[in-house]
Amino acid sequence: MNEKKQSTVKRLLGTRGMGAVITAFVGLIIIYVAFGLIDRNVFSGQNVMNLLRSMSKYLLIGVGQSYLLITGNIDLSIGSMVGMSAMVSATLMTMGVHPVIAMAVALLCCLVCGVINGTLVGKFKLPPFIATLGTMFAARGVAYMVNNNRNTDAIATGIGKEAGDSFQNLFYYGKTFGIYNTFWIALILFLIFFFLLPRTRTGRHIYAIGSNVEAAKLSGVDVVTTTIKAYLVSATCACVVGLILCAQAGMGSLCASRSEAHSERRTALPARRTGRSRSPP
Repeated sequence: MNEKKQSTVKRLLGTRGMGAVITAFVGLIIIYVAFGLIDRNVFSGQNVMNLLRSMSKYLLIGVGQSYLLITGNIDLSIGSMVGMSAMVSATLMTMGVHPVIAMAVALLCCLVCGVINGTLVGKFKLPPFIATLGTMFAARGVAYMVNNNRNTDAIATGIGKEAGDSFQNLFYYGKTFGIYNTFWIALILFLIFFFLLPRTRTGRHIYAIGSNVEAAKLSGVDVVTTTIKAYLVSATCACVVGLILCAQAGMGSLCASRSEAHSERRTALPARRTGRSRSPP
């Protein structure tokens, strides 16, 4: 039993990139402790809850990018899709559209971008950097045009204060078991997509493409469909983050959308430099 545990630990430590992960994690702990010694409020429960809520957006973006990085691709449009999701949903709600329908429309817009990205990369063999750069500007254009290049009014002006508060509490301000719902949403999506990768045919196909595209084709893997599915995961995560931003502000904000887009690209680009992920042993 102990030998199995030791072999598992050795395998994990030997995983490509694990050294960088451990170094970053230790550095994060050191920084957190250092700031905590400077200001004791850093260790307060409310601050920890706020940190969990703030980092949940980046967890979701990381999940979407992970699927793409495993296939050896990247999505530069993910930040613009976040802004598009926030602006489309907020604009519709200020027009009196039910929040569920507004969320569905925002999700549909993001999924369309995901399909376009996957088709351009998987079928037409465009470099993912170029293909997603184009859709990045397209999604950003939709975010600007949907409300005539202006921030929206408060969503409560369209759907009412009760419905507006319910939407905001669901995605940002509400708590379940003492922890903000934003964290639970990110955790649930993380667990779902984490489960799908190693335990489903699509997940194994994603790993196969990342290891060797030509070998995957010869093995009967539908590279185009699998690539599109990976981009759809990224688009779904981007849509949820956009809804979180909309709930946080209670409106559609172009400034917040632009800021978030820059943050997501800064998150994605360094990860891409680590190279392709390999299939699990």
